[in-house]
Amino acid sequence: MKICNSCGKKVLYFTTLKCPNCNKKIYRCEKCKERVVPYKCACGFEGP
Repeated sequence: MKICNSCGKKVLYFTTLKCPNCNKKIYRCEKCKERVVPYKCACGFEGP
């Protein structure tokens, strides 16, 4: 199970994108994506 980078919850349905700084995968749940909740990668990159 994946963990949303925005809210920290375990998720079944998610969107995956790559961090532009380090190319690691970022997972966002549907709710956080719809609400445009900011996310933060382990490398420190933050996005909308």
